Amino acid sequence: QNDSLRSFKIYNKGNGQLIIYKCITSCSCSTLNLNKNQSIEAGDSLTVQIKIDKKNSETNDLFTLLYKQIQKNN
Repeated sequence: QNDSLRSFKIYNKGNGQLIIYKCITSCSCSTLNLNKNQSIEAGDSLTVQIKIDKKNSETNDLFTLLYKQIQKNN
């Protein structure tokens, strides 16, 4: 089997909604199962699945998540 499936958790420890608007991988051998503009409410977390093609994978695959925090007005 050439594929490996991994998961990790993203935590929102801020006081407002966290919106992940882009994910960048270091190569095409890795894919992240994440909806565009996925949001995580304050205090919540999200488990994300990563599929890695081990046949074409490099040793140091990287993922970059671009996000913005929406601050609550008190």
